[in-house]
Amino acid sequence: MEGGAPQPILHLKSADEIIGWSGDGRSLYVANVNEMPIRVYRFDPSNGHKEMFKEIMPADPAGIFGYHYVFLTPDGKGYAYSVSRMLSDLYVVEGLK
Repeated sequence: MEGGAPQPILHLKSADEIIGWSGDGRSLYVANVNEMPIRVYRFDPSNGHKEMFKEIMPADPAGIFGYHYVFLTPDGKGYAYSVSRMLSDLYVVEGLK
C-alpha cells in the first residue's frame, strides 16, 4: 500500500474471478467458476504471468449446473467449494392405452 491512484489489473479474462491472495501477497488465485472442472490459476498481477495451480472437480459430476463458489486458503493447501446439483428420475411406461 504505497498510495497513489488505483491501477487496473491487466491480463485477466472477463470470466476470471479473483478468489483470494496467495500467502506471500504477491499473487492472486483466479478461476472461472462457471466451468467444470474448476481450474484455479496463480496469477502475478505485476507481470500478467498465469499458471495452473489446481483443478477442482466433485467426485460425482452428475447433475451439476449453475454458479460455483470457491474459497482457497492463502497457502493453497485447503479449499472449499459449492455446486448446484439437480437430479431427477425417468420412468418409462409401456403398453398404456
